[in-house]
Amino acid sequence: MSGKESDGLKGLVEAVILQAFDDLWSKTNRKQSIEFFTREGFALCLKASDMGAREQILLRRMVGKVMKSLGGVTARAA
Repeated sequence: MSGKESDGLKGLVEAVILQAFDDLWSKTNRKQSIEFFTREGFALCLKASDMGAREQILLRRMVGKVMKSLGGVTARAA
């Protein structure tokens, strides 16, 4: 993959994660967002991102805390 393609993929992955995170506050989209974070979608996006292991752990913890505070949901994958 060329540098431009790699940068484009990373940008897309970051946008998907940010949108799913934003959707946690939407009653309409919350269920899909929780499914994203608790299933393989989030893990795949993290793998495709340029985040280091520490950043990934911090993001997973943050998502888990937000999901728990919004509805008592705990994330297995997050």
